[in-house]
Amino acid sequence: MRRTAAERRNLTTKFPWARSLISVAARYSSDRPDVGIARHIARYAQGDDYHDVLDRPLEELETFIRSAINPNTGQPAKTRRYIDTGPILEKLYAAETGIGWLGKNTLVLNERLGSYLFLGEIITDLALPADPPATERCGTCTRCLDACPTNAFVAPYVLDATRCISYHTIESREPIPPDITARLEGNFFGCDICQEVCPWNREAVGAAPTRPEFETRPAYRTTSVEDMASMSVEAFRKMFRSSPLKRPGLEKLKGTVSLIADHPVDQASTKGPAEE
Repeated sequence: MRRTAAERRNLTTKFPWARSLISVAARYSSDRPDVGIARHIARYAQGDDYHDVLDRPLEELETFIRSAINPNTGQPAKTRRYIDTGPILEKLYAAETGIGWLGKNTLVLNERLGSYLFLGEIITDLALPADPPATERCGTCTRCLDACPTNAFVAPYVLDATRCISYHTIESREPIPPDITARLEGNFFGCDICQEVCPWNREAVGAAPTRPEFETRPAYRTTSVEDMASMSVEAFRKMFRSSPLKRPGLEKLKGTVSLIADHPVDQASTKGPAEE
């Protein structure tokens, strides 16, 4: 991110022709089954990889935009699409385009859809009318900050990724530090705790995802943690084809599975959805 800081601050650094940015959102499942390995996997990863699923409809929208003629150039509109793959401050743009506000847990919150959202963008050289930005509506609530078992939030709206369960179970290639290991809360891929306690996600509970590909894969319900710990490379490739769980790889996942087995979750201490 430091290498692409200038591009992230100003889109025209990389795209001098850019005049507008279209931000899109798709809801993934707000439910996580309490069976099999599904209960240990973040909601966004229960189904197919969102990069692949959303690229198709976003490409269709991009094709439609390119059918327009730019009145300033007399040429078909230029576009470039992204789904969490380029130097785009996607959460900031989602807030600026009215999709939702940035919550204290650094995620985009929509008052109807909650925060279980995938984001995407299309940059274009068309000068489009702007939608009003979203209004921040977290108020004095700090449930997300208080619920984080690893104290990853340095302050409201500030996340220390080196203390985030999602970072350590997905992105980091280093061994998980002992102080994080003891607080994984049964998660071996990602973490939803700061979303689970958010009052704005109450209405999202049970809501269907935007696309069926985001539903929990049946195999995740019937595969146990023990099965995961002894899984072969061939079985891993078959079960997690087109899945976000491919990213850390089998050995990384096996290592994290062994850690959660050594540190079982105290059910009496787990924090559920907000009740007020």
